Amino acid sequence: MKREVVAILFGTVILFSASAGFFTIPSSESDGVPASSTVTEKILYVGGTGPGNYSTIQEALNTSQDGDTVFVYEDSSPYYEHIVVRTSITLVGEERNTTIIDGSGNGTVVHLLSDDIVFSNFTVRNGGRNWSDALVFCDGAGVVVSDVLAEGGHYGFFVDASRCVVKRNQMIDCYTGAYIAKGENNVVAANTMVDQWGRCIAVENAAINTTVRENRFKSLELGPASLGGRYTVFDCNTVEGGDNSIYEGISLSGEHMVVSNNTFIRCGLADFYDYVSCTVYNNTVNGRPLVYMEGESNRLVEDAGQVFLVNCSHITVNVQNMNRVSTGIFLFNSHECTISSSSIFSTWAGMRLFMSTNNVISGNIILSAEYAGIDLAPFSDGNVVSHNTIDDNTRGVYVWSDYNDIHSNNMDSNSLGINLDYGSENNTIRNNTIGNNSIGVLMWQESGNNSIEDNKIAYNDVGVELVYNCPENAIVGNTISHNTRGISMSSSNDNTRIEGNIISENMWGIRVGSKYNVITGNEFLGNTVKDATFFYNGGPTFNNWNGNFWGRPHLLPKPIFGWRIPFIWINFDWRPLLKQPTH
Repeated sequence: MKREVVAILFGTVILFSASAGFFTIPSSESDGVPASSTVTEKILYVGGTGPGNYSTIQEALNTSQDGDTVFVYEDSSPYYEHIVVRTSITLVGEERNTTIIDGSGNGTVVHLLSDDIVFSNFTVRNGGRNWSDALVFCDGAGVVVSDVLAEGGHYGFFVDASRCVVKRNQMIDCYTGAYIAKGENNVVAANTMVDQWGRCIAVENAAINTTVRENRFKSLELGPASLGGRYTVFDCNTVEGGDNSIYEGISLSGEHMVVSNNTFIRCGLADFYDYVSCTVYNNTVNGRPLVYMEGESNRLVEDAGQVFLVNCSHITVNVQNMNRVSTGIFLFNSHECTISSSSIFSTWAGMRLFMSTNNVISGNIILSAEYAGIDLAPFSDGNVVSHNTIDDNTRGVYVWSDYNDIHSNNMDSNSLGINLDYGSENNTIRNNTIGNNSIGVLMWQESGNNSIEDNKIAYNDVGVELVYNCPENAIVGNTISHNTRGISMSSSNDNTRIEGNIISENMWGIRVGSKYNVITGNEFLGNTVKDATFFYNGGPTFNNWNGNFWGRPHLLPKPIFGWRIPFIWINFDWRPLLKQPTH
């Protein structure tokens, strides 16, 4: 009796395969038993109690021939095996959730080596966690994997061939749910992939004409999808970021891709640093349009869940309440655009510009970005960032480009208020209010010829800090107060001009560890530990302390105590001011 039920089940599998275009073998309408075809077929049974049944799946596979069916009963589950299928057969389990193949925590569990295999109705679990391990490895062309629960492995499904179909499966707890390494015309459709610690799907650049459609992806850590290859279609999927994730998006790296009709929740598209040939339309992010413009000009964007401007100019963006997305507004090679009166919060990056020049970012509110509120990435020169409120971000404004004007902003409670990095030069930071940050302004890694002027920098751990060979900068006319350290300069930040600042009520006013600097015309008032000190690792100091006001009139040169390792040393302000300057 049970074998008759099995035959009916198998007939159902064949009917599904035929209707999906995967098979052309007819099934009997009278009794559910597979009808004859040009290939002699037989059904091999694994488990259960029938006479002649195999005790392991691999035993049945070893005796199978092309066109056979191997049916696996749930009675003897779990099957602790690593199986290799070398014939073009149908391998089907009795019931998905209870017919289990367990890999005991190592290696690839199911290896589909031959062409035109149908594998369905199993739980495959507990595979290896190394980069070469997969729960189901599709190595033959035309393989169909359906109605499988893949749980606990490095890859859920690894496709290394052409014309494979991965459909109606569920994946949990894998580094990558479905990995399309290469091949043509593969399909990943109607799967549910809940990813605990990696990506749901990855399509590599060797793949061609991959279709990813009608899946549900949820990622808790890395981005839900990485899409490469040529002519990849990503359509009608629901893509969800984790509740506590960094809202990482879908990364794009292929050619002639289509991203259409998708629903993004707490994520979106990830930005890119190389041009991506991609058609993007009719997607939503958190219930609002994903606006993706390429090669357009003189347009207005007012309603969007995410905005990408690629090779655009003179676009105006004015968007309210954009949140929970990887990058809110991204400009790639776009120029003379205006982003104003927008509010963006809880993102990875509020705004990011790459190879984008002469844009205006003004009057926006940008809060709680994990990476940066505003990121002026390489080759983004000549932009104006003004009159924004930029609070509670890891970096308020992150600059790794040149000739930008950052002025009249309020920056509060960021880890870094303004961070100049990677050789940023000739930027101007002026008239900003920068408070309650870990570091108000940080110059890092060969950022030179920048100007910090007329800012109010207060209640930070460090007001202004220069680190790693940042020469020939100017710190002029600022009010630097109530910080733990007002100005801190490590070694190799030489030839800096520190002039006309009010440095008051900090614990340490200024600490200098570099050479050939000019420190003149400043007011040191009420700094509780020291107004000024220095720290040199041997050699002459060559700093010019001259004409500063040290809290009271000094008729004689003002001694400044510090270290010339390993000795205590003294510098002098040879002409200290006799009275406090008037402003």
